[in-house]
Amino acid sequence: MVDERTRAGEGEAAAHSGRSHHRTGRTRRRRLVATLRRLLSPPQTHVRPGRRPPELIYGLDDKVPRTALIPLAGQHAMLALTYLIYPLVALSEAHLDPGRIQAVLTACTLCIGITTILQCLPWRFGSGYLGIHVPSPGSIPLAIQSLSLGGPGLMAANTLVLGVLQLLISRVVRPLRVLLPPEVCGVAVTMLGVSLAAPALRRALGMTGGHVSTEGGALLVSGLTLGLIVAVTVFAPRRLKLFAVLAGASVGWATAFLIGIDTTDYAAVLGPVEMLDVPELSLPEARIVPALLPLMGLMVMMSVVDVLSTTVSLEKMNDADWRRADMGAASRAVTTVGIGNVLNGLVTGFQASLSSAAVGLAFATGATARIVG
Repeated sequence: MVDERTRAGEGEAAAHSGRSHHRTGRTRRRRLVATLRRLLSPPQTHVRPGRRPPELIYGLDDKVPRTALIPLAGQHAMLALTYLIYPLVALSEAHLDPGRIQAVLTACTLCIGITTILQCLPWRFGSGYLGIHVPSPGSIPLAIQSLSLGGPGLMAANTLVLGVLQLLISRVVRPLRVLLPPEVCGVAVTMLGVSLAAPALRRALGMTGGHVSTEGGALLVSGLTLGLIVAVTVFAPRRLKLFAVLAGASVGWATAFLIGIDTTDYAAVLGPVEMLDVPELSLPEARIVPALLPLMGLMVMMSVVDVLSTTVSLEKMNDADWRRADMGAASRAVTTVGIGNVLNGLVTGFQASLSSAAVGLAFATGATARIVG
């Protein structure tokens, strides 16, 4: 009798323990679902609605047909890939072997693709605008210093720390509205365009690679490319304006190839590269050089101003009645940039930020739909 009672008590205890574990597991699942729902849901102060500008063909929330979506996304992808020249320059200065350079470029390409998607999504960690991530030209000094002192591992560690600092400073972007009235934002947007003028003019005139004189062939190609883009944007039917940059770039490249400006031996360049391969990713080194911390702080502040000016440009393109910057969207944009640099640091990529040239491409094509990203 005692044994039966003991076994019955043990059975009841086991059943009670099973029910407790079941309730605990169910509570954990509910908490996880609630956390994911809170993270993935749009913020209460999401992208501010405004009056749609008449020149837009596809606005922010528009559904873009596949016949237009593929060329538009392709143009932005080609533009983003041209920015790989910046990490290539920094890595070449460090005299790394081609395999190591390819691994860094592959990691960077993967990260900018992922963070572009995150930036365009209407969720808590993205601006919700068509913000394209590219390798940051301004990060070359820090990258070269890091590579010279500790190789790709130290560069990755600094990129990781930079991303964490950007995540922290994104929490205080909203209170900066007092210091950033429309006049200041207007100056930032203007300087964003001015900053593109010098490198664009050097390339248009053929003054690259140490050349100090103008090359007629380069001037012909750049003039033909720009002229065709402007002509399609101004005079072409509304639907054809979507392909202005693609048409200009294609004709310009074909002209450069025919007249002998593009002398690249593509067979020699692409020969050693595998057509399909698994990317080689590596972890950063667990060390920081204190001498580089002031430069990293400067890079963080520069990135915040750059992201703010790019976000304001996107806001103005989507709102004909724009009056002031949406600091909530700017804060989320900085957050996504920080997430991207954390990812770049973890896989030994290259520091990235929002592309101001992609804003110009969106304006030229008249398409700011987030689905394009």
